[in-house]
Amino acid sequence: MASPAVTTTYILTVTNLTTSCENTDTVTVFVNPLPPVTLPAFGSVCIGDSSFVLTGGNPLGGTYSGTGVYNGFFHPDSAGIGPHTIIYTYIDSNLCADTAIRSINVNALPTVTLSPIPEVCHDVPAFVLTGGNPLGGTYNGNGITGNVFDPATAGIGIYTITYSYTDSNFCSNTAQQILSVNPLPFVNLGTDTTICIYHSIQLNAGAGNIGYLWSTGDTSQTLLIDSNLISGIYSVFVIDSNGCTGFDTIEILFDPCTGIQYYTNNHGVNIYPNPNHGVFKIVITNINNKDLKYILYDLLGKMMINETVTDIRDTKFEKEIHLSVFNKGIYILKVKMGNDYIIKKVLVE
Repeated sequence: MASPAVTTTYILTVTNLTTSCENTDTVTVFVNPLPPVTLPAFGSVCIGDSSFVLTGGNPLGGTYSGTGVYNGFFHPDSAGIGPHTIIYTYIDSNLCADTAIRSINVNALPTVTLSPIPEVCHDVPAFVLTGGNPLGGTYNGNGITGNVFDPATAGIGIYTITYSYTDSNFCSNTAQQILSVNPLPFVNLGTDTTICIYHSIQLNAGAGNIGYLWSTGDTSQTLLIDSNLISGIYSVFVIDSNGCTGFDTIEILFDPCTGIQYYTNNHGVNIYPNPNHGVFKIVITNINNKDLKYILYDLLGKMMINETVTDIRDTKFEKEIHLSVFNKGIYILKVKMGNDYIIKKVLVE
């Protein structure tokens, strides 16, 4: 049996031992070269990536085989994590076949975690999200811009926060947590009102909260306002079981009910600027009396300024007030002109 590596011609001689007669014949065995088959290197992929068509084998028309290879597609999930041999086989027109072999690596996904995110109240300022690991990933979800979560933008509700991380192999993984934005407790003390001296009114900050703090220092759900207190603005802070706070104010005016009129609108009295930073002007127009009196109280009823102006010879009065030495907050200005009282709020920021 002959197995030539190249094309070879063989000569066969046959001799009859009896007659010594000879005869010869020749035969040529043609050896075709194997087709040159090439396969470029594959880039690594990640477990969980979608299957993809294997390409690059040359000449075209061959077949791919190996772990995770089905009908010319490579399936990373079927192959599993690690290196895998890919074989490209090509058969030419002479039915000669050759192969090219490459390796393709399937990388594991990075381990990604996200710590639980505490609940927040709707009025909490925007804050940077943390707790994603490894560091260097990104956060996504409602109300998130550049890894900053804004409760006001997201609104009240329960949101899924996704932390995404991509490693040096360009493999990505995610982790998720829930973030709840809780509503503020609703507080409604009612509309500003005027009551007669010796009458009373009970303010109610609403049930269901775990804490109350009135501007008077009281800590109950309700507050009784009577003539033992002064006309002014009363406020309350409440805190609910989520730690969220609500706030409301109401202005209560006591009227002697003797015919003297109280006003909370301009009625010729203006404050400029209001709000202010501790310096403002009282401007009174349409003065119908030569004398007037103005008193400034804080919210606890403490008298801060008490001045009387007499012998006014004009229909307009202006006075600059300096409160820079006082605390920031809301003050009540009461102006008396004849039998009229005008009440104004002053906000010092």
